[in-house]
Order: sequence, then C-alpha cells, then structure tokens
Amino acid sequence: MFIGHLPSGYVANHLLQRSCWRGPDSADRLLTTCVMLAGSLAPDLDMFYFYLVDGGRTHHHLFWPHLPLAWLLIGGVIALAGLLLKSRRLLLADAALMIAVFLHLACDTIAGGIAWWHPWSHRLVTWFHVPATHKPWWLNFFLHWTFLFEVLVIVWAGIIFTRRRKSS
Repeated sequence: MFIGHLPSGYVANHLLQRSCWRGPDSADRLLTTCVMLAGSLAPDLDMFYFYLVDGGRTHHHLFWPHLPLAWLLIGGVIALAGLLLKSRRLLLADAALMIAVFLHLACDTIAGGIAWWHPWSHRLVTWFHVPATHKPWWLNFFLHWTFLFEVLVIVWAGIIFTRRRKSS
C-alpha cells in the first residue's frame, strides 16, 4: 500500500470510536485518534533507513518496523507498563497503536508482502503478486487492480471527514 495507510487508520479510528470506544472522554478520544494516525504510519519509518543508510539494498519490509513479532513485543511491554501503573489511558493508547500497526501490516500484505513468520522465515507473504512490467517501479503498483483498495479507503475516509465537518 502506498497512500492508503493514513486514511485506513482514520477510518478504523472512526469505526472504533463509533462502536467499542464510545465510553472514553474527549481527551481519550483525541489520544486514540493521534495514536492511531501515528500507528498507521509507524511501520513505514523504516523508509528513512532504507533510503538514507541501506541504499535500497534490502526490502524495507524486512526491517523491524514491518515485522509483526517486533510490534507484539512493543505492545506487550506497553501493556505490561499500563497494567503495572494501573493506567487505563496507557492501555487504551496501546490498543490503538496495535490496531493501527497491524492494520498497516495487513494492508501491506495485499500486494507488498510482510514476513509474518519472521524470525522463523524471511519469506514475504503477499495475497496478490504485482508483476514488474513498468518503469519507474512504483507504476506497477499504481496500475495494478489492487490499487483500487487504496482508492476505496481514501474515498471512505473523505466521506467520513466531510460528514464530520458538516455536523460540527
């Protein structure tokens, strides 16, 4: 996924706030919104390393920000801290972060590939193969039918945003 991660985090946050996160006050709702938007982009922080240090030699989905086990460990540490500190807000933020990050990883699995079984296997699991037929390389993804998923998510996020602006 290229441009749909932030909109997908926005849509997921909206759906969660309308359903199971109705109880939190406005400060908690703002917290979950910020954490979900940040979490929906967090795995792609490896792009800085990919371009500035690695020089594009290693597929960036093999760096730790795209590894599910790394996020399970991070989420577990934050949850443990939340439990020890008896902080409902920290647990809520952790839940928001984990939902957003794993949504990102699921979206990348559609056509980009995620090493779901790392460290036992470095194989990138992908649901749909995008053939390399165009140059520059990113055109392969923009011209593949799976890009319609991103377009739909962006339209959905736009509808939610527009409706929220009209109602406020």
